[in-house]
Amino acid sequence: MWWPSLRALKDRDPGDLSPRPFGRWGQFGLFLAVFCFFLTVQSRELPWNDAKPIYAAAMNFAFHGRVDASGDNVPKGKRTYDVHPFLASAIHVPGALFQRLLVSRFPQDTALAKIVSSHLGPAALGGLAAVLFVRLCLFLGLGLGASLVSSVVLVMGTMVGIYARVPWSEMVQAVTFLGFFSAFMRVLRDYRGKAVLVLGAWCGAIVNSKELFVLAVPGAFLLALWHHRDTLTRKETLRCVGLGLLGAAPFLVVQFIYNAIRTGSPFRTAYGNSAVSFVFGTETLDGFLGLWASPGKSIFLYNPPLIFALFGIPLIVRRCRLWATALAVTAIPVVLVYGKFMFWSGDWCWGPRYLLFLVPLLLLPGVFLVDEAIKHRRVVVGALATAVFVLGIGVQAIGGSLYWDHYIRVEHNARAQWLGAPDRTGNVTKPGTKKPCDPCFEDFYGLNWLPPFSPLAGQYWMAKHIWRGDSWDVAEADGPWHRYTTIPLTDIAVPYARGRLDWWYLEFSQRHAYRARLLQLILYPAGLLFGVFLCWWGTRRRQQSAAAVAETAPEPAA
Repeated sequence: MWWPSLRALKDRDPGDLSPRPFGRWGQFGLFLAVFCFFLTVQSRELPWNDAKPIYAAAMNFAFHGRVDASGDNVPKGKRTYDVHPFLASAIHVPGALFQRLLVSRFPQDTALAKIVSSHLGPAALGGLAAVLFVRLCLFLGLGLGASLVSSVVLVMGTMVGIYARVPWSEMVQAVTFLGFFSAFMRVLRDYRGKAVLVLGAWCGAIVNSKELFVLAVPGAFLLALWHHRDTLTRKETLRCVGLGLLGAAPFLVVQFIYNAIRTGSPFRTAYGNSAVSFVFGTETLDGFLGLWASPGKSIFLYNPPLIFALFGIPLIVRRCRLWATALAVTAIPVVLVYGKFMFWSGDWCWGPRYLLFLVPLLLLPGVFLVDEAIKHRRVVVGALATAVFVLGIGVQAIGGSLYWDHYIRVEHNARAQWLGAPDRTGNVTKPGTKKPCDPCFEDFYGLNWLPPFSPLAGQYWMAKHIWRGDSWDVAEADGPWHRYTTIPLTDIAVPYARGRLDWWYLEFSQRHAYRARLLQLILYPAGLLFGVFLCWWGTRRRQQSAAAVAETAPEPAA
């Protein structure tokens, strides 16, 4: 028995002339607008930390046909490989090819070319996330207006707005899991046709974005079997399993080949057994609490619209009960494993990056609230939604003002001077060493658990003073730690001096780059406006088509 909100979305009869919920031009316009928005606000930083080997593998693939993350002159026997699955690098291959073209034309601007090209992939994923989110909202029976507005909230008021600016792997995981969940909901509605084949492809994609997501597949399979137990025959079950494996095959084959190149075995990942042993070395679920409620990493602090969405859970459960069940069987196993990570915080990063894949799905209850507010003109609910959206924009503006490494270095020095340097000889990565441990408890407890060093407050403080051009001693005078101590923390001088505002335009401020700067300032906003126009045109055509259908509909019999 289907829930009422999905009845209107059944396969159409041949004579059905009702307008499509959101046409291809509208979807392309939304993608283009969001893509160009993220290019307009993209970071100025080259790929660092986890992103460095991810993009290096894409560059080697585009430039030399290799998949390692080593330099040009490294012998084959000494090459290093990225630990992430290949899809994390594959999304950067078009950008790397574009960089190859730019470098061939402008060899003196290699660094600038890399800045532009390395951010194309995550910006495109941001646009794809917005389109997939709107499609899922429409499938669940929500109005187009609420769906489009909520997609803007997703890309501007949540962590998606930060990770679509940087070439890390989190956006790949978020987009593939959103696509997987959407396909899963469609299979729960109807397993016939190509629905299972599409779901299988998304299953392969999530595993190729991060192997841990394989934990989401068994729950989805069992729930689908249980939900269709009254109609599925043994023959149909075998057919569905075959279709699912067929859809997943291309992604799995690529991953098996990538594993074989990196480790010598298609079934052994590049993380290695030693990494797995210390990552799962804890016997507690402290990380689970930290991901949801810690003062430094709570998902609600970095995504204020999710607080509003909490109040919509009763509504979405009432209208679409399978949302909660589907989310539980697919996401909870993954989150529980993340909670057992020794490095549950994922630092160095902005917010709880391991939970980015959940943000679009946790936002859905809020969309139901907004949809109800639009239908029934509930001004108070709309005002609250607007308030948390503005707050979310503010949080992401703080996150995008600086690359997060700058404040993390300041925090490390300030915490060590005030609270003392920790004894690192018992750390879990390299026992016996006194060097900093990334990201062990010894060096990251301040960021994760202590309010004086909260990244939200600290990054706002640092960006504010860098914007004003203040020296380190002027900035230190009102550091967030002075709510608790009067000790001047002079050790922040060196890392503070390295801080800089994070916007691509500032990197193109050199006189010789003015043409490239001007071209980008024209292309990016123009693409954004054109995308908005296409999106508006798509919704306008739908309204006109709906009006035409209403006018030509026959009068009901008396």
